[in-house]
Amino acid sequence: MIAEIITLVAALAIVAGILSARNSVQHTTLVGPLVWAVVAGLGWVVAAGAGLLLNRMHPVHGQLWYTAAVLTICPLIAVLGARRPTIRVWNWFVVLPLTAVLLWPVALCWMPRGPERLALEAPHLAGLGVVLLMGIGNYIGTRWTVLAAATLVSIALVLSSVSRASMDAVQLRAWAAGALCLALWGARRFAARTVEQVRSWQRVWTDFRETFGIVWAHRIAERVNAEALRGNWATRLQPTGFVAARPEAVLDLEADRSAIDHTLRWLLRRFVDQDWLDCRVPQSAKQNYAAPGLNDGGSLAGKDSIEA
Repeated sequence: MIAEIITLVAALAIVAGILSARNSVQHTTLVGPLVWAVVAGLGWVVAAGAGLLLNRMHPVHGQLWYTAAVLTICPLIAVLGARRPTIRVWNWFVVLPLTAVLLWPVALCWMPRGPERLALEAPHLAGLGVVLLMGIGNYIGTRWTVLAAATLVSIALVLSSVSRASMDAVQLRAWAAGALCLALWGARRFAARTVEQVRSWQRVWTDFRETFGIVWAHRIAERVNAEALRGNWATRLQPTGFVAARPEAVLDLEADRSAIDHTLRWLLRRFVDQDWLDCRVPQSAKQNYAAPGLNDGGSLAGKDSIEA
């Protein structure tokens, strides 16, 4: 009973930690992934609560915990489609169908009589693992690396508990919830200490990369560097931030300030609102900025130009 109580408390703390991040995603397209994260957290609470209400041998336990594990993957996949206007359909036509496919073993447990004990076959676990690695990998190398790794370990523990004896399963689930809870709150505190307060385009890039992950950062950096090459900028954009185009040169963002300002505003408008940028860009850029062509509905996909 003590293990079940610890698991429930940890699950409630996970939901509280997720809700505490709502200010971090304001003025971005990550509101949808945050909603998925809340749903996942509630899935952990329901599964943990069932441990206090139902017999340890009840087959529903494995089904609820597997459902919680699948839901935990959903916000990670939702981030990969968090770009306007794709995000409008991504959740409905990618995340939801993917969730339905991954939860199909649970549905089978209720057909034709049910409920029966959940049995996960190797092909299904392999597919789930691929999807999980896609989502987790997006945040490896960011300030959320530890949280991403803890999420991977927690889901692995939950999946392992599905096929274990009742007492072993309870302990594994308690470890999974505890590890995810500690990693989540630890990452939140670490992120709060490491956020740069100085207004700069370096901060804009760092915050974007840390928030949206390395997949979107790589895509945006490619577009910025293509424009830099075409415009003969003295700077280039690397995963860690802006660097001088020539290794022996000293970085001088002021030389390309206007071009950087226009290019990043154009590209990031698909991900963040103007308010998000205004609290991070240099004050001079805010005062001198005019928005030519930023609302023309162009697409980041394909060969659209960012010229005004």
